[in-house]
Amino acid sequence: MFVPRSISIQKGPRQPSRVPSRSPVQQPTTATIHPGDTLMQAVQHQDRQNEHARWLAERMAARQTNLEDPFRYNDTSNINSSCSSSSTSKGDTLTHQSNADRSTQSGLEYALEPFPSDTLAEPSLAPSAHAPQATCSTTRIIANITGYRESARTASMSPQDVKDLREAHKIHIEGKHPPRPIMSFEDCGLPTKMLTNLADRGFARPSSVQVQSVPAGLSGRDMIISAETGSGKTAGFLIPILSHAYGLSQSSAATTQGPYALVLTPTRELAMQIEQVAKDIVQGMPNMRTALLVGGQAMASQAHRLSQNIQIAIATPGRFIDILAKHTDITFSNVFCLVLDEVDVMFSLGFGRQVKKILDILPNPPHGRQSIVCSATISKQIQWLVEKHMENPLRIRIGDMKEQKQEPKSTARVTDIFSPSSKIKQTIIWVENDSKKKQLFSLLKDPKYYRPPVLIFVESRVGADLLASTIQAKCPGVKAASVHGDKSLEERASILKSIVDGILPVVVATGLLARGLNLHVATVINFDMAPSITEYVHRVGRADPEEATKVAARIKGGPKLGGMAWAITFINNDHQLIHSEFASMLDGLDINQVTPLPPQLKRLVVRDTRRILDSSQQPASAGPAVNTSKRKAAFAQQSQGGGGGGGGVLGAKKRRWL
Repeated sequence: MFVPRSISIQKGPRQPSRVPSRSPVQQPTTATIHPGDTLMQAVQHQDRQNEHARWLAERMAARQTNLEDPFRYNDTSNINSSCSSSSTSKGDTLTHQSNADRSTQSGLEYALEPFPSDTLAEPSLAPSAHAPQATCSTTRIIANITGYRESARTASMSPQDVKDLREAHKIHIEGKHPPRPIMSFEDCGLPTKMLTNLADRGFARPSSVQVQSVPAGLSGRDMIISAETGSGKTAGFLIPILSHAYGLSQSSAATTQGPYALVLTPTRELAMQIEQVAKDIVQGMPNMRTALLVGGQAMASQAHRLSQNIQIAIATPGRFIDILAKHTDITFSNVFCLVLDEVDVMFSLGFGRQVKKILDILPNPPHGRQSIVCSATISKQIQWLVEKHMENPLRIRIGDMKEQKQEPKSTARVTDIFSPSSKIKQTIIWVENDSKKKQLFSLLKDPKYYRPPVLIFVESRVGADLLASTIQAKCPGVKAASVHGDKSLEERASILKSIVDGILPVVVATGLLARGLNLHVATVINFDMAPSITEYVHRVGRADPEEATKVAARIKGGPKLGGMAWAITFINNDHQLIHSEFASMLDGLDINQVTPLPPQLKRLVVRDTRRILDSSQQPASAGPAVNTSKRKAAFAQQSQGGGGGGGGVLGAKKRRWL
């Protein structure tokens, strides 16, 4: 990262300077100094120069009343309120360049241009091709996010070193010219205070997803990030955009011009969590403010917050559209980064139209916008859809690649992208509906299996309320509460805080809590099986291995989880439409991740294995050379005949559903 090379205010022909020479503020030259840290010193020195120039201009005006004073300052308060903290006019040019900047001849330039069309001054040093710049007019700040420079250690990595580091972190990347991964946050040139905040909050070293996403984000690249739940995706996109926003916020040109970044999430709870993470990262850093735009709170107060020089806004789509429609005086023309968290949900469940409307309404910055999407479950369809709104994106995936070419495409997709977290032990119990409550109560009453906090998922809001009250009645000493969309934001926030603080041992919830939340629960129970594999992956991902390890240390006996969290799922014939896909996904996991499957699911795995073996025994010449239409006809014939073990995908599914 670079030191600012020049701070210039240019509005007219350059005049001979009559300002007494002063020693410029010395700025550190280390590559790890963030531009915002040094920019503060430079702007302060510039303000002192402006004050002296004003005094000198007044004296000259008194002596030369019959002549036009080339140093006269006009009243430009309407421009200064949005562009500069000091008073200037079109006839004045003040330039400051530190000795450190002259020696490095590389850095970050913030050019303050209240009248861009009238600028006739001698141009300042042009920024390098990789240096970000912010141009201030009365309406807009332009952020060109291409200022990231690799540290000496990162730049010295050979292609083999890069390959080895990515393989060690199970990073799979697609796209043109991806930046090298980092080994430490110190390699990114982040602000000193941000590095301290990261270390204080447990981010001593970057996680696997952050190793690649942070340098890619700092480089201004569009990204599609897919990593398992709990892998650090939130910090992976927040760190680079907060670093860029910090650089802009320290410029005197940045007043009232934000927000610079917008994060859209599907739920209020997730938006609140992301805002808290952002606050933790920028705590103690000047001029760094966030805004939370969600339903359930007064829109007027949120709109007022947006007018208070906000750097990053976190919103749900519905509330953001309401603010755009009802508060037209608020501008979002300077949003240089747009993030869609849990992107697979954002393009489904009614959010798709809202997101499309936001993309159509949101103004495009002149230098383009950085777009980032992330989720633990990104299908090929979603990837194709979001790529239409991106420019040369990087596809970053974290985890083992287990695709088997001989398997059907749908099964391979589930194994590749939709695998649950590797730190969660999964137990599948076949239990009929009439016996599910009895089975649940036996788990909650047995000290060997009851490992609070426990998060129980059900499929309906009424079911959540009924089950929570039944647990308290049938399980003495166990306090339970329900969370769903019918409850107010304050009620939901209070319950979530209680479970995080360890006050509430059991929470019964709908899918509202399935996405992205860090709830610090040791056990997840799917009382009602998830409607899809993607939803199942997100549900079980709410289990926290660290919390489970703490609880296991206090329990004598019971299952040995080996430092893993625990996810228990009740399943029966009500979910037969996803049985085959579910069984194949579980069969592809490591033996330590899943307990033995019930016979009803295990039989499906055996059938799929036989089908794969039968298809692999075809003559080599009949493989790639077989025409697609003939292959489809063969599958159709097999499905209609309901033949033996080699009956194909359609036949197997038809037999199982019957």
